Amino acid sequence: YQKERHVKLLKFLKESVSEWFVKPAKAGRGFSTELVEDLVETCILPRFRMSAEDAIFCAKFVSLLHQLDPVNFKNLIFYQRICSDLGPILYGCTEGEAHRLGRFVKALLQDILRLKNDSSLFDAEMAQSTVSFVAYRRLSVIWELRIKDVLVEYLSDTSPHNFVGIKNSLVLATRLSGVFPTYKNLASELRVAVNGLAKRERQKRVDLKTMSESYIAVLQDGEKGYHSEDTYYNHLKKPGESSQPRRHEGSSSGSSSSSSSS
Repeated sequence: YQKERHVKLLKFLKESVSEWFVKPAKAGRGFSTELVEDLVETCILPRFRMSAEDAIFCAKFVSLLHQLDPVNFKNLIFYQRICSDLGPILYGCTEGEAHRLGRFVKALLQDILRLKNDSSLFDAEMAQSTVSFVAYRRLSVIWELRIKDVLVEYLSDTSPHNFVGIKNSLVLATRLSGVFPTYKNLASELRVAVNGLAKRERQKRVDLKTMSESYIAVLQDGEKGYHSEDTYYNHLKKPGESSQPRRHEGSSSGSSSSSSSS
């Protein structure tokens, strides 16, 4: 019965998808961005906090939108929105919500990496996109870089009043193990930040020290699977660029627009 119901529901969604996000006659050129903003604010952010199952549901819903490809919804804008606002979203979470955020973001990253690591799959699923495989791969590096920047900023914060940001960062980072980080140099930056945190909290907050040491072990376990620093700069190159970008280009590029069609 459930399988039959699932088939019927998918059929209904495919038949009605063209009517979901119709652009109003008076809407401006930024309608797709506004659509994502509304979707995130009214649907995703409230829902992922409710439970672990709801967090996964939100990620699966975004994945389904990608498959159905409704007009005016662009998944690249969605990914950019989540990564750009990850800092304040994370800080506004309880510890339990940070765990759920980790589940949600990890599921998103799994979808991103699935296309980033397979050009044939990318060509099949993104056939209607104006974004090339090389451009998509570059965007995925920028998104990963943004996540790293958020975590390092919180983990390096020596303010005695930032307990929530630090603890939530450790929770999120641990939840993302297996899909983040994927580059050796980003892992090194995280390791430096977490090592510093563990030393600072050695005689203060034992729970943060324990969580820090646990995440250091996670980073060490993943070392063999990390891409090299040369691969990182190669993936960060703009399409058609032959030379490596500047060593710090990634951080400034994290705010670049990804409003291209999905």
